[in-house]
Amino acid sequence: MNQSSRPVYPAACDNVIMTATITVRGSHTALFDAERATLSLSAGFQGPDRKDVFARATSLAAEIAALITPHLDADAGPVTRWAADRVHVWSERPWNTEGKRLPLVYHASLGARAEFSDFDVLGRVIEQLAVVEGSRSAASTGISPGRAGTS
Repeated sequence: MNQSSRPVYPAACDNVIMTATITVRGSHTALFDAERATLSLSAGFQGPDRKDVFARATSLAAEIAALITPHLDADAGPVTRWAADRVHVWSERPWNTEGKRLPLVYHASLGARAEFSDFDVLGRVIEQLAVVEGSRSAASTGISPGRAGTS
């Protein structure tokens, strides 16, 4: 605006006010292959004998470790992280339908997590664990923070 508070127009457009509105709408999606998968394991046993239940759980913990630890290499993989919980043992005395207390039932459980960078090795480990009595597993995949788009 000039000093008289009148709009200044180019000479060819003395009496025309030009306005422009630009509206941008849209979306963008980028897909990346997963770079890591986390395998979560849980296992458990129950029975009338505490020593037997505990022995079965510790034997399974050793079997899980034997499947995973040979692949452990924090830098190159195929397993980049590995952690296992201790074996937990407890008991309960259930009731029957007539309200009588039944003998003790002992329980033992354990858990473990492993992060894989090689999905073929992950698949082989899951296949081996699928036939092991007492074990349950679930895997999730994702892109590790700071790694997306790097080669």
